[in-house]
Amino acid sequence: MRGSKLIINVMYRIVIYCERITQVIQKVENDYNKFIEKDNRMLRDVSAFYILQIGELVNKLPLEFKKEHSDIPWRKIVDIRNRMAHGYDRVKPETLWSIMMEKIAAVNMECRRILFELDPTAEADLREELGETFDAELNLGGDNDADDRRD
Repeated sequence: MRGSKLIINVMYRIVIYCERITQVIQKVENDYNKFIEKDNRMLRDVSAFYILQIGELVNKLPLEFKKEHSDIPWRKIVDIRNRMAHGYDRVKPETLWSIMMEKIAAVNMECRRILFELDPTAEADLREELGETFDAELNLGGDNDADDRRD
């Protein structure tokens, strides 16, 4: 199971969504007030979608794998996904921003570490997918469509 294709694919896609969220943060220059501007509604919506997708992906990971990597708060990630999916109209922008700013970078870092351990070629694949905006050491984003890359 350790380097199974399913786990590698899921981890790869989680990293892609984390990177995309980082790109949104960069687009609004790390500024909450810009994030909540009326013209940035689509950025808020897409950020929520990325968080939902991360939660969906976590649900696909085998329980044994999650137990092996219990330092990542898998249950909390799924709980956030569920709260957002079943009450999206009640999710406040400040809550969304808080998740993006306080949780995503840590999830990204840990998932990338695991991904690179399981698949040393993943870094090159991510660079190709995300272009120059991806840096394996930094939490930088990209917007290329990489969801099906590892299927």
